[in-house]
Amino acid sequence: MPPTEGVATDIVICAHNEEATLAKVLAAVAAAPSRGRIIVVADACTDRTEEIAGELADLVVPVAVRDKGSAMAAGLRQVGTENVAFCDADLEGLLPAHVEALLGHRPSRCMVVGLRDGHRRIFGRLPPISGERRVPTSLASEARLEATGWQAELRLNATAARAGLPWYHLVLVGVRNPRRPKASEWAQLAQAAAGYGSPLLRYVAQGRKVT
Repeated sequence: MPPTEGVATDIVICAHNEEATLAKVLAAVAAAPSRGRIIVVADACTDRTEEIAGELADLVVPVAVRDKGSAMAAGLRQVGTENVAFCDADLEGLLPAHVEALLGHRPSRCMVVGLRDGHRRIFGRLPPISGERRVPTSLASEARLEATGWQAELRLNATAARAGLPWYHLVLVGVRNPRRPKASEWAQLAQAAAGYGSPLLRYVAQGRKVT
């Protein structure tokens, strides 16, 4: 296991019944040179997710919250590095190079968000809801992710904007997520975005380029 010092970055992966994709995601993360500990938060899993995580991750945190934000917060409490990376467990096409590009992006104090393949034109400079991102651990803690559900990424975007933290979007070519948000989830995200209106407008105005 790599040391959790210097440029290493601990990675939190939240998973709910992701046995079909988790092993490949963990293999890609494990092969990234700059990764620190791999922390899998197994949320109310009834399949082999926790077993797979136990074989491939450095730490498994079992919870039963059925809430993405709370699961992210549970993993965050185990992080021991200056920056933390979050990654979804249901990705297809994730490679070690994608993970390393996310972890090694400079400057080191910024938020870098991975846009999945095909999202560049759609999202560009808009605040993304992608689960793949690296942020300062202190900022992620300030975001208070507990009980935020699918709003967690918006909360991180808003917190970064309020802090004046530089942000960058990184295109992860070939990475896909086969899951499509339900109409109710889009409605919840739209409502949350309206609530975070001012900091999210500030996010757009900062104008970092997609790289």
